[in-house]
Amino acid sequence: MAALPPGVSAGSFDKALREFEAAVGKDWVLTGEEDLNPYRDHFSTLKDQPDELVASAAVCPASVEQVQAVVRTANRHRIPLYAISTGKNFAYGGPAPNLRGSVTVDLKRMNRILEVDERRHCAVVGPGVSYM
Repeated sequence: MAALPPGVSAGSFDKALREFEAAVGKDWVLTGEEDLNPYRDHFSTLKDQPDELVASAAVCPASVEQVQAVVRTANRHRIPLYAISTGKNFAYGGPAPNLRGSVTVDLKRMNRILEVDERRHCAVVGPGVSYM
């Protein structure tokens, strides 16, 4: 059910996937149907239809530098990105991209607490940190 990004050839997309793998590691570029299943809107009325909003791939960076490399690659190949994290945004379509064929950038691996300010009672956390 995966779809190519709009306006991107299969050859260009394959090259981009290799660049994503170089940036985040082969294990963190997901392209198989089973791997992409968690990135679908399971409440969609378009499920399994040709116009269902599905990702072409998912990329899971673990650092700011990896995110930057993913964005540079996507820009070079004109691939739309759709960023998500650990939330369950069911009311707004969950993890499904809003443009069919986008590459989902899953920030769940960026799950570190970066700073705790006890005086001001606040913390700086990565986008993959959850309160659970």
